[in-house]
Amino acid sequence: MKYLHQIQKYSLAVSLILMPLIHQAQSKADTVIINFGSSSKIIFHINDKEDLNALQSYDLNALVSDMKSKIEADTTLITEQESDQYLRDSLSLSDEISERESTEDNNKADDNSWRERDEDNSWREREDDWRDKGEKWKEQGKRWTDDGNNIVISNKIGSNHFINFDLGINNYVEDGKSPSSDNAQHTVKPWGSWYFAINSVHKNHIGGALSIETSIGISWYNFKFEDASTRLLKTDTDVQFISGPAGDSFKKSKLTASFANISLVPVLDFGRDNKSFRMGAGVYGGYRLGSHTKYRYKLDGKRERDKDRDNFFLNNWRYGARLQLGYKGTDFFVNYDINELFTTGKGPKLNAFSFGITF
Repeated sequence: MKYLHQIQKYSLAVSLILMPLIHQAQSKADTVIINFGSSSKIIFHINDKEDLNALQSYDLNALVSDMKSKIEADTTLITEQESDQYLRDSLSLSDEISERESTEDNNKADDNSWRERDEDNSWREREDDWRDKGEKWKEQGKRWTDDGNNIVISNKIGSNHFINFDLGINNYVEDGKSPSSDNAQHTVKPWGSWYFAINSVHKNHIGGALSIETSIGISWYNFKFEDASTRLLKTDTDVQFISGPAGDSFKKSKLTASFANISLVPVLDFGRDNKSFRMGAGVYGGYRLGSHTKYRYKLDGKRERDKDRDNFFLNNWRYGARLQLGYKGTDFFVNYDINELFTTGKGPKLNAFSFGITF
């Protein structure tokens, strides 16, 4: 009963509050009924549609708050004069309406701006272009984000895998100088002494410009001797370089050795993409897989070819330092074997090296 009594008070209060607005009733009127709560109603009895504009001048929040206070005080009387206190300040009301209209105009302007920019699909094309670049940077171990206006590229911690090839020439030094300076029999002919390697590389990005390349692969030394009559004579104690029989017509003489290798090379990338300068320096090690000599010559007018497979007292291991330099799509490498090509005391003291391009 108490709850019903309060509902009746609320209904009576709302009716009394709105009476100053509708006291001049006409024969034709519009009635709007708003149901709220479990059983309460607010009734708007509109005789003149222009009165709706007057309703906007009232602070309904203040009216309801005051009405609640009056009901709790057990009174529902609100006079016509008292209703004036709920009128909003005209300046505040004007500001509110202006602000609302300004916000709506800005929203419409933004919508129109986007429509204009999208008429030629420029924004869609730009988004597609960003996604294409994002896939490319992803392959290069980088990630991309859109900050709303620009593309932001940042290095990504991760690993990329690729296959590359080293192609160049190889030679060796003896006691820090070229054997050619002493006209030694084992002097190598630069052109034709090819170095070739195939490598499986993992590039691990560490942070910033630093990455570490680790690889495994196979390489081949081909030492083509300056004197085509050069022969390797292996004895029980060492290997010797001698000249072939006089009178024969010699065409080619070379020593070939293959190695299985591993390497570790820290690399600095001075840029955000593959068009930048980069450099790296690291170490490698390898194990000999095989070796042989090959001789081509003419004997009594007939072409002959001899191939002899042996270890020739070559070191089973090789280890050294590697330097890499790259710009855009081209890389250069230099390898230098720290240990000697032949087992100590079994042959000349030679340190092999190679240089060329990586692709």
